[in-house]
Amino acid sequence: ILAISLTRAPLLVPIISFQGAIVAFFVRQHAGLVSALLKAMAVVWALTTVVALGMGLLGPWVMGLLYPSVQPLTGIFMGLLAVGAGSIGSLVVATSVALARGRHGLFLAAWILATAASTVLLFVPADVQTRVVISLAAGPVAGILVALASLGREAAPATS
Repeated sequence: ILAISLTRAPLLVPIISFQGAIVAFFVRQHAGLVSALLKAMAVVWALTTVVALGMGLLGPWVMGLLYPSVQPLTGIFMGLLAVGAGSIGSLVVATSVALARGRHGLFLAAWILATAASTVLLFVPADVQTRVVISLAAGPVAGILVALASLGREAAPATS
């Protein structure tokens, strides 16, 4: 739990703090919504890459420094936890578009599905670290896909 908190904070604290601004940004995007969303996702994943690499290199040392009595963790594990944080950051951005469009039901559905998928994935047959990484990284993807599919249908030109 301590490693999850340490790997999530650098990404999710700023993203969630600026969620109102993210929603306002998407409200102003009348045309080019998909392009704006892709740019926002690219920023999230660029930051995720930096944090994941940093956690991979320095995470075990920081954990040992802050929590010396905790069992040592590998850099790979900590880097993958940061990737899970990037997945949640992407879910925040994707569902912010839903809020900007007044699609509160879509926002809720995406988060419920992500939570349910994460919960189910905790029970895959694997060791605890693998289950945690799969749950935290892949669970939010289910919600992201629902949000993107729905928003994609909304953005698609109508055919007659």
